[in-house]
Amino acid sequence: MERALFPIGAYGNYCGKGNNGWSVAPIDELDSACREYDKCFKGFTKDNRSCNKAFLTRLAPIIQKNNVSTTKGAYALAAFKLFSNFI
Repeated sequence: MERALFPIGAYGNYCGKGNNGWSVAPIDELDSACREYDKCFKGFTKDNRSCNKAFLTRLAPIIQKNNVSTTKGAYALAAFKLFSNFI
């Protein structure tokens, strides 16, 4: 949890503040979506709307396939709701 930037915490190797190193493989498609977001992110003072939109597009099918009572489903839904505020 120490990697968390927003109140949704951390998940896998790439979801949350920072990451566990670019040579580490994502643990699943949610972690992969977070990795792609990390690669796109331009910094907090820049316009990241295109990155946020692409992230939401990647999250939508993950939310549809996973029950929100699971850690993965809950994290994907929380991330979707959070990043929806920044497009």
